[in-house]
Amino acid sequence: MASATLAAAPQYDALVTDAARRHALDPLLVHAVVAAESAYRPAVVSPKGAVGLMQVMPATGARFGKTVLTEPRENLEAGTAYLGWLMQHFGGRLDLALAGYNAGEGAVARYGNVVPPYAETQAYVRKVLTHYASLRGEPPSAAVPNLPILPNAPRARVLPIAPAVPPASSDTKSRATGGLGDVGQWVQLFTGGSGRARAAAAPRL
Repeated sequence: MASATLAAAPQYDALVTDAARRHALDPLLVHAVVAAESAYRPAVVSPKGAVGLMQVMPATGARFGKTVLTEPRENLEAGTAYLGWLMQHFGGRLDLALAGYNAGEGAVARYGNVVPPYAETQAYVRKVLTHYASLRGEPPSAAVPNLPILPNAPRARVLPIAPAVPPASSDTKSRATGGLGDVGQWVQLFTGGSGRARAAAAPRL
């Protein structure tokens, strides 16, 4: 984390941990997302209207019953609910869940359930995964090349948009909070691939 982020993280650690555990996520993953999204600035609003710590769009907040998105607890609950839903929606695929968080689950589906070839989304997935690996004590990747499209990625079931995340099974929880090797697997997958994807502008949903 940057120095400003390091100073802010402890202030929100308990809230991050509570929200993450309610949605079967590793708190360190949520910290990595918060660092990438807002650098722990609870009142920041993006030009596209994403709000707060996890840069939640108002429509996404409403989808999970949260409307006061500048309030840290509400924002973290909405963001982790959505990320937890994405993890279930994409069968525990962390790369696809992060891509969906950035570009929307519809964008991932349109490209056949691989990380969409948007420059912003691919950079976002690499950034969060690398930072998550670092937080978990794994050596961060020195350089991450262009993210390959993964032609053999499993196809996720199309689920209806839900107002809240259903209780996660123990199997889903184990995928979301797996051991250190899980994070390294995703980083290794991205750094070891030979295919290259064309970049395009990403929609912010």
